[in-house]
Amino acid sequence: MTESSLGVSSAATRAEAVIIGGGPAGLTAAVYLSRAMVNLVLIEKKVLGGNALKASEIENYPGFEKISGPDLVDHMVRQVRKYAPPIIYATVLGLVSEPDAIRVRASGSTITAKTVIIAVGTAYRRLGVPGEAEYLGKGVSFCAACDGMFYRDKVIAMVGGGDSALKELVYLAKLARKVYLIHRREDFRAEWVVQEQVRQLKNVEFVLGNTVREIKGDAKVKSVVISRVGTEGESQLEIDGLFINVGNTPETGFVKGFLELDEHGYVVTDRELRTSVRGIFAAGDARVSEQRQIATAVGDGALAAAMVEKFLGRR
Repeated sequence: MTESSLGVSSAATRAEAVIIGGGPAGLTAAVYLSRAMVNLVLIEKKVLGGNALKASEIENYPGFEKISGPDLVDHMVRQVRKYAPPIIYATVLGLVSEPDAIRVRASGSTITAKTVIIAVGTAYRRLGVPGEAEYLGKGVSFCAACDGMFYRDKVIAMVGGGDSALKELVYLAKLARKVYLIHRREDFRAEWVVQEQVRQLKNVEFVLGNTVREIKGDAKVKSVVISRVGTEGESQLEIDGLFINVGNTPETGFVKGFLELDEHGYVVTDRELRTSVRGIFAAGDARVSEQRQIATAVGDGALAAAMVEKFLGRR
C-alpha cells in the first residue's frame, strides 16, 4: 500500500508501528523501520516535512554547507517513498491503550498498533494581539521562506530574537528594502555566528526592548504599534508586512491526560525516548529536550525506530 486516503474514509487497519508526524523525526523513523521490515503506517495531518519546509537556509545540517528547507525535505521524502510505506493524511484525535496494543483514532480511520512513535513537532506561537488573526495572509506571516518573495524592496518587520527568527531575518534582509527587528529583550538567544551575521546587515534597524501591541491596516498591513517593555507609551512603525517568530508550542493536545507532559505540553521521555505509556515513544521537537534542530530530530527518529525494533523483539 502506498499513499492512502484512509484518513478520510471509515477504514480500520492494523500495524506493528504507527508514526504520528511526517517531519524530519517521523521521516527518519519511517526509513529505519521500513529497512527493518516493520509493518508501519505514517500519519501526517498536513504535508510531509513539517516546519523544516519553512527554513529558507540551513547551514548546520551535516553533509550540506547550505541547503534550503524544502530541498532537504525533498531528499528525505524521496528516500521514504523508495520504501513505499503507507502514508495517511489525517488528524490524530487520540490514543487508547488496549492489552498489548495502542489504538490510534484518526479522522476517518482507526489503526491498532503494537507501538507508536509520536513525532508531531510544534506549531508557531502567536502574539495574541489585535490584528494578528485579521491580517494573517494579508501582511502577517509566520514563514519567511514561504512569503518573503512578496516583500522585495518593501519595508517589513520581524518579531523575535531566537535562532530561527534571526536566520529568517538574514534571508528577509536580502529581499526587503528595510527590516525592523522587534524583540522584547535587549539581547538575543541565537547562536553567536547568526547574531554576527545580523549585526552586519546594513538595512536592519534594531527595535529592542519593545513588544508589539497591535497590528493595523486596511485591506493589508500598514503599521504595527509597539511599546517599550515596562512602559505604557506607544509608537508606530509604518510597514508593508510583519513576520512573527517568537517560539513554538508542541502539537500534543491529542495526548493530554494520556501521556505525561511537562508544564509547556512537551512529551516527557527517558533517555531511550520511552514515554509514560508502554509501547509509545516520542521523537523530535514535541518532546522535552534541550535542543530542537533538524539534526536532533533526525537523531531522535533513528533512536525511536531502534527502540521500536527492540520492543518488537527484532533486536
